[in-house]
Amino acid sequence: MKKYRKAIRVLMVFVVGIIVIITLLNLKANNQKRRITNSGDIKIICNKDKEEQYVTINIEKGVEFAGLSTGIIKFAVTPQYAIWIEDIEGNYLETLYVTEKISKIKRKSALPVYMKILSNEGIEVDDISGASITSSIKTNPISVDGIDRKKFKIFMEVNNSYDYNDVYKENLAIGDKGYNTDYCGQPAVIYYAEVDLDKNNTYTLEPIGHSDPTGESANIIYELDSIEGALNIVKKVDIEFYKRGK
Repeated sequence: MKKYRKAIRVLMVFVVGIIVIITLLNLKANNQKRRITNSGDIKIICNKDKEEQYVTINIEKGVEFAGLSTGIIKFAVTPQYAIWIEDIEGNYLETLYVTEKISKIKRKSALPVYMKILSNEGIEVDDISGASITSSIKTNPISVDGIDRKKFKIFMEVNNSYDYNDVYKENLAIGDKGYNTDYCGQPAVIYYAEVDLDKNNTYTLEPIGHSDPTGESANIIYELDSIEGALNIVKKVDIEFYKRGK
C-alpha cells in the first residue's frame, strides 16, 4: 500500500510539473504576442539607386497583428503578407515586398492569390522575399517595371494562421462552409488601391475581399461578412510614392 501511495505522489508531482511547464510556456507565448503587436508600426522603404521612383510603405499594426497557435502548448505567430503592383489592365508588374517566411512554410492557403501570380509569371518567391518583420526595414525591389508609369493598381494579401472564427472553424470536413486547410483559419484579406500619381502620391489600401481558405483557387472573393479578427491584423496601410531628392 505504501508503495502505491508513493507512486501516486510521484505521479501527482510529475503531472503538476507538466502543468506548470505548459502554463509557463503559454504565458511566454502570450507575452511574445503582446510584444510583437505593441513593438511599433512597420515602415518599409523600397528603392533602387538606379531608379527615380521611391516608395515607402507604412503599416499600422492592428490588435490581431500577432496571434497564437491552437493546442495545449501555444506559440506566437506573425502574419505573412505580400504587396505588389499591377497595371490598370491587371497585368503583374512588380513586387514591393513579401515576407521571407512565405517561401519556407509552403502552405497553399497562406497567400494563394499572390503565389498564383508568381507561378503564372514563372517567378520563384525565394528570389524576391524579404525578412519577416515586426518593425522598420529597408528593402530593394521597386522599379514599377522600369517605366515612368503614373496609373497602376496596388494589392496587399495578408494572412495569419490559427485565427479561427465562427465561420472558419478548426477541423471542418471538406464541403463544410468555412472549410480551411493548413491551419489557415480565416483566409487572407486582400487590400487594394488604384494609383494615379498625377492626382496624389500617397494612397491608403482598403480591404476589398479575401482569398480561398483552402488555397485551391487564386480568385479574389469579394465579401468580408465572414471575416472578423483577420481584418484587425493591420489597422492601416499607407503607400507613398516620391521622387529622388524630395
